[in-house]
Formats: sequence, C-alpha cells, structure tokens
Amino acid sequence: MFTMRMTISFWRNIILNNSHLLIALSMAAVISCTGINVDRFVIPQQIFEMIPSDKQIHVILPVLPGRMIPGREMLDKIERMIVNSGSDDVDYFVCVPEGGLTAEDKRAIRIDHRKERFLEVPLETLESLKGFSERKHGVQFLVDNSGNVIESGNILKPDDRQRFYDRLNPEISLTVLSISGPDIYPGVCRMDTTVWLKNNGESDVVIYETEASCTCSSSELTNRVITPGDSAALHIVYHNTKRKGFVSNIIVYSSSNKSPHAIRIHGD
Repeated sequence: MFTMRMTISFWRNIILNNSHLLIALSMAAVISCTGINVDRFVIPQQIFEMIPSDKQIHVILPVLPGRMIPGREMLDKIERMIVNSGSDDVDYFVCVPEGGLTAEDKRAIRIDHRKERFLEVPLETLESLKGFSERKHGVQFLVDNSGNVIESGNILKPDDRQRFYDRLNPEISLTVLSISGPDIYPGVCRMDTTVWLKNNGESDVVIYETEASCTCSSSELTNRVITPGDSAALHIVYHNTKRKGFVSNIIVYSSSNKSPHAIRIHGD
C-alpha cells in the first residue's frame, strides 16, 4: 500500500510540473467524455414523430441550410443499399429545414423523388443532431423503430456504407473472400476483362453491391450468392482516354470479413 501511494505521488508531481502533459491529459479526458456513442443516441422526438412507423428500420439523411437538396445519385445509393441488403423493412427520409425548400426544390422533388420521403423540420431540431456537420455531405443515421440510432456514417464513403450493410444483415455470418485480380493494368484505352471472386470460407458470401468510382468503368456480376469453395465472375469494362497515372476503382461490398474490397484499374 505504501509503495502504491509513493507511485501515485511520483506521477502526480510529474504531471503538475509539466504543463504540456497536464493539458494533453485534460484534452484526452474531454474527448473520451464527449465521444458519441451511437447506441445511446436518440433522434430528436420532433423528427421521429413525423416518420411513419410501418417500417422497423429507417435511414435518415439530414440537410442543413445552404446545402443543395440531395441529388438523385445520392438517393439512388441509399435505395440501392436498402434493396441489396435484402430487407423489405427499411425506408429512408431526408430531413430539411422548415420552409427551406424553394419552389424549384419542390418541383424537382415532385418530378425526381417520392415527395413523402422529405420531412420539413425546425432548424434547431436539425442542428441538435450529434455527429452531423455541414462539412460532411452525405452523413446519415440508421435508426430503429424506437428512434435509437444504431449506426451513423457517410453514404459516400465505402467503409461507412459497409457498416450499414453489416447492421442491416446481423444474421449473416462473415466469411473469407478472395479476388483473382485486385490490380489491373489495361495498357489500352478500352478493356473487357473478368475477375473471379472466390469464397474461401465456410459459409455463403453475399455480394451486396459493386460500384465504380467513375463513369469510365463498369462491372457486372454473374452471381450475388457464392457458396463455400465456389467463385463468381465479375465482368469489368474500362474505357478511358485520359493521361497516364489515372486510377479507377471497382468497390465490392459483401458479407466477407474484410469488405469492402477494391479492384484497382491503373490507367498507365
């Protein structure tokens, strides 16, 4: 006990006599105390009361003033994620400031989107959403039917989107997937090739989605469910006239333990 008291006193004197260390420890304490725990975060009641309760899970995409209404491409990503997850019990809603939609916005929404997906809420309610920043275009929340946030992230970032897939499919066992050609060097402006995705694990691999990072590449998968020991062909088309040094990625989202995988097409 005496030795323990001496040790504590020793470190206390070092910290008190070193202002830089004291500041660093204070900052660490603040960060650890103010960190966001999505399992304890609840969507503000004022927003959640506006959401129809016929689904068990909801994806909420908040939009603050001065930001463009999410385009068709971003909403397509959310819709595709929901469809490819295999769940019929998920819906999404875009939250915009009350009165923040112009006549042109509303006209575009009527033409391009389902109107009921857009919720107009008070600005202070949007600003109270923890983890949401004006500089993070595409941040969204996965919410259960009680308003609890079970995941948050950016739909535009592959790692974040993979977490959403994992949360939407908790019953699927993670397994091992290998790719025959993770790096491709076409050497020509146009290329058609096939990459093989092999299941090296002991349970089925579900390929949720493949997405190209640019319009110069596209991919088509022969089979979305790969049984253990089997492979699926991923047909890739590449057409690019840009200079050397250009890299295009095909992102593969799956139920493997290291997903998402990136297949890199090097345009040099």
